[in-house]
Amino acid sequence: MSMRQPQLGDIVRYVGRFGIHATRAAIVSCTTADVVPGGDLVPLDDETHVHLAVFTPSPANSFPEMNVPYDPARAPGTWHWPDLPNPHPDARRDVPGSSS
Repeated sequence: MSMRQPQLGDIVRYVGRFGIHATRAAIVSCTTADVVPGGDLVPLDDETHVHLAVFTPSPANSFPEMNVPYDPARAPGTWHWPDLPNPHPDARRDVPGSSS
């Protein structure tokens, strides 16, 4: 099964390149589908590389990262898809208005 290609606006996780390599929320700000030939954007090496807007809990709030490679192993300086939620076993599974 092949990986879903990132799209503009996707929410992903970014692993920092420096210090403690903190994982941060990020939004894809550019993919190979968004690059305009002859434009002034930093080139992307392949279809799994993206430009990101990375968010932090600090007052600085966000910073850009360019040409970030995908890595499901989560090496520093890479992005990966968020983990799927694992609902708590006690979570309610009923939907209001439905009968059980």
